[in-house]
Amino acid sequence: MNRTETLLLLRKVKAYCPSQVMDELTPDAWAEVLSGISFANADLALRHIVGAPLELGRSRYVEPGHIIAGVRSIIARRLADYGAIELPDWFDPDVHDYATTLQAIRHRIGEGDRDPDIAAIARSVQPRAITRGER
Repeated sequence: MNRTETLLLLRKVKAYCPSQVMDELTPDAWAEVLSGISFANADLALRHIVGAPLELGRSRYVEPGHIIAGVRSIIARRLADYGAIELPDWFDPDVHDYATTLQAIRHRIGEGDRDPDIAAIARSVQPRAITRGER
């Protein structure tokens, strides 16, 4: 997330958790910690966190770590729901970079793409460099 997205997320945190204290450093600190997370995933995690039951009279408090844990859970669930990733028949692990291709596909699924174009993703990954004596 960038700083603008972080500000929007923090506005929602404040709306959901009115007693949570924030100051002028809060957006920068949160943006720093959440930089590798998409706004869509962070927003969904926040909604799951604040949607959990809370005892009457208790206040809710949300930290960046709660968002990170929520996003990890969301991504893990999406990957589990997707199941096994089958690469195209033409995919040759001796030529193509298997790990990078699989990582790219898993990233798309984790970000919420329910039907990624696996062939297009595999074609977009650069062939791996063959080192001397490997063949």
